Amino acid sequence: MAALYFEDFCVGQRFAHPIRRTLSEADNVWFSAMTHNPAPLALICELTRRCPLRCTYCSNPLELQAASRELAPADWQHALRQAAEMGVLHAHFTGGEPLVRADLEELVRTAHDAGLYTNLITSGVGLTDRRLDELERCGLDHFQLSFQHSGPPIAAVITALDVHQRKAALPRHLSTGPF
Repeated sequence: MAALYFEDFCVGQRFAHPIRRTLSEADNVWFSAMTHNPAPLALICELTRRCPLRCTYCSNPLELQAASRELAPADWQHALRQAAEMGVLHAHFTGGEPLVRADLEELVRTAHDAGLYTNLITSGVGLTDRRLDELERCGLDHFQLSFQHSGPPIAAVITALDVHQRKAALPRHLSTGPF
């Protein structure tokens, strides 16, 4: 099952992920102290473990889970609304590759409508102009594009796909839009 977790601590139910950390406990403690908000800053939504890349360093298991084992859209929507009610401010959509989820736009819209700042962490593989426009309409606030290496030959070795040039063109395209 794809993971759903809050960073390091939260009020109420605790979700955990054994490997990945985006914010440290100190970040969450600082945020809580400065804002008097006992909730964590961010909800990390690991929507899937599926990914078109085959990076040698990825923390995802070698036998990636099928889409049938992922949380349903209604479960994610409930978790997003509940996080916002608890005082969480950000929803970070990650994976695997979150763009493989057909319901990504629906989840971004739910998070946005709940008042969460939305962030997509992606390789950009599979991102089309149409999909980017739809994500924008649904309320995507931030876009984080991952690069595996600055040089195309080494990036291709790492990812087992030759996608570096296509990914390198995305920032130029993004600079003309809302991101």
